[in-house]
Amino acid sequence: MLHNPTTLSKGVESVTKQERLKMVDPELLGERIRQARTEQKISQRDLCKDLFTSAYLSYVELGKTRPTLQNLEKLAVRLNKPVDHFLRPSGRVDSVKSHGTLDKEQTRLLELQNLLLQGQVALTGSDFGQVEQILSAIRLYLGRLSSTDQIKFYLLESGFYNGLTEPEAALTSLTAARQLLGSSASSDSASNLPAEIELETGITYAQQDQTVKAVEHFQNGLNLMEADRPLLNNTVYRRLLWEASRCYMRVGDREKAVSYSQRLLDLPQESRNERAINLYKEGTRLRELGDYKQASFYLGRSQQIWQEINEISALMELTLENAQFQYQSGNPASAYQAAQLAYRLLPAYTENDATKNIELRVLLLLVQAALALKDDAAARTYMTQAEQVFKKINDPDPLEKAGYLSVAGNIAAEMGCSDQAADFYQQAIDLLEVLAAKTSNAAVQPLLAEAYYNSSQVHKKQNNSSKALEYLDKAFRLRLK
Repeated sequence: MLHNPTTLSKGVESVTKQERLKMVDPELLGERIRQARTEQKISQRDLCKDLFTSAYLSYVELGKTRPTLQNLEKLAVRLNKPVDHFLRPSGRVDSVKSHGTLDKEQTRLLELQNLLLQGQVALTGSDFGQVEQILSAIRLYLGRLSSTDQIKFYLLESGFYNGLTEPEAALTSLTAARQLLGSSASSDSASNLPAEIELETGITYAQQDQTVKAVEHFQNGLNLMEADRPLLNNTVYRRLLWEASRCYMRVGDREKAVSYSQRLLDLPQESRNERAINLYKEGTRLRELGDYKQASFYLGRSQQIWQEINEISALMELTLENAQFQYQSGNPASAYQAAQLAYRLLPAYTENDATKNIELRVLLLLVQAALALKDDAAARTYMTQAEQVFKKINDPDPLEKAGYLSVAGNIAAEMGCSDQAADFYQQAIDLLEVLAAKTSNAAVQPLLAEAYYNSSQVHKKQNNSSKALEYLDKAFRLRLK
């Protein structure tokens, strides 16, 4: 049997439209039908007369039901629009010249894109409650977004799950992102996405202690970025370097950890908290005024700066870990150098108790390293700064407080103030003994043993031999454990 070519062509076209109808968001489709109807000043009753009930049309326009292709074609005829008008992809906003030319559909798309940006900012600040709300809001309209924005959604979702330490859920989101990436051509604006997927995948495997897989993905991301782009201010590149360095540090490969860390340190560092905050405030203000295009720019830029700040802060913590490792390994000169670098990176932090605790740790390590290097002047200078920071902390962590008191005792002992040193050591011992009884924190016992030993030496100088022997014995027993 021979087929009429015209009939066959119509059949293929119909199948294509049927597939597109299945893909379009029902609410978006209903919105387009309602907009076309109101533009021509046709009532619902007149539009559906002799076709179907007005209740059915109302459900279609509200997005509560999807019309059949046959019914959509009948509506299109009465609305003097081609069916393709209703099945077209979501309106692009990057070609819009000004806010005044945005139609309702494009405005809604911008709102969704702004939600994505807000989600990224919230994730950077570990505000997981807000991220969850934003993900739920976007998920309802995910089909309206371009493939690029859908990939960004799944990256945000995977970051959310990684933040909650749910790596299996994160991998599911990343699989969806990879599938979208493989089925769509990436534009210039999306050129970081393959590397971002590698980055988040590496983080997911690192959470599962699969270091080899994690580093493989971090290196894949670095290779992608180093192949075709400038890297000085690229936040994804910075994060890949930092995560690789941290991964090697965790498994004890200090040489590789330092290598990746050094590559990151060689990039320009800058503290830009104030600028990020101002941009975010301005973006929020513009969004409230309805200027979504400018708001998108300001919010996006503030998110990028915050991400850079977050990475500098993370680098500071990694550098501090290196400094502590060097000090504990008996290398005070290297510890001093690393701690000074950590101190230079401190301005990336905002002012609150948590970050002040970190600043205190850096300063106390500088004091200890300076004392070990016999640089008493530097030790006293850093101790004065540490004292000022300590006074600003409203509710100091007991372990951090004990560390501060121990180092204060060291300074007092070095200056020959035995009574003051003994008092500082005793306060530290009282705190640490309570912590040792309550927790299994591995950092408590070494610090307590050191406080016992240092206190015993001060009591020895004061000719308090019974107390000196008691604390020396306690220090010896703790060090044997």
